[in-house]
Amino acid sequence: MFNLYMAFLTTSLFYLLSPGILLRLPKNGSKMAVAATHAVIFGLAYYFIHTMISNSLHEGFKSVKVTSQNDIDARNKAAAEKVAAEKAAAEKAAAERAQAVAAQMAVQAAAKRKGPK
Repeated sequence: MFNLYMAFLTTSLFYLLSPGILLRLPKNGSKMAVAATHAVIFGLAYYFIHTMISNSLHEGFKSVKVTSQNDIDARNKAAAEKVAAEKAAAEKAAAERAQAVAAQMAVQAAAKRKGPK
C-alpha cells in the first residue's frame, strides 16, 4: 500500500512541479535552465516528503541495539544467578514447611500417647 501512495505522490509532485503549472523558475531562462531548476526542486521535494512519510509510517519500529557477546553473557549470568537464588529460597521455604509439619506431627503423637484428659 505504501508503494501505491508513493507512486501517486511522485506523479502528483512531478505534475505540480512541471514548468508552468505552479511556477516557472527562472522566469526568463532557457528551456534547459528551467528544466534543470525544476528537476532539482522536484528531487529535493521528493526526498523530504518521502523521508517524512516513511518515518511517520515506520515510527512504531524501534531500531534494534546490537549488543556485544560480553553484554549477552553478563545478562545470562545475572539471569542464572536470579534463578539459583529463587530456587534456593524455594528449597529453604519447603524445608521450613517440612520442619513445621514434623513438629506438628510430633505434638499430635505426644498428645495421643498421653491419652485423653
